[in-house]
Amino acid sequence: MSVSPNPFRDECVIAFKATKTAKAVLNIIDMNGRPVAEAFNATVTKGQEVRVRFTADQVQRGIYQYSLLIGNEVVTGRLIVQ
Repeated sequence: MSVSPNPFRDECVIAFKATKTAKAVLNIIDMNGRPVAEAFNATVTKGQEVRVRFTADQVQRGIYQYSLLIGNEVVTGRLIVQ
């Protein structure tokens, strides 16, 4: 997974390559563990490259976690909105 740019002011692109064919859900979560945005929710195929445009107008400035669930696998990371 990658987020570019990070930190960002207006928008970023969250990119990932699917490790299996399954439903993929990408959530943005605040530092209290509450989901604040669902950035992606669709079935992906193994090897598929996905690029998700995420805009700052969907959240307030601050530090967030992103959580990508593909099947039973979870990948997390940090996202900073300036």
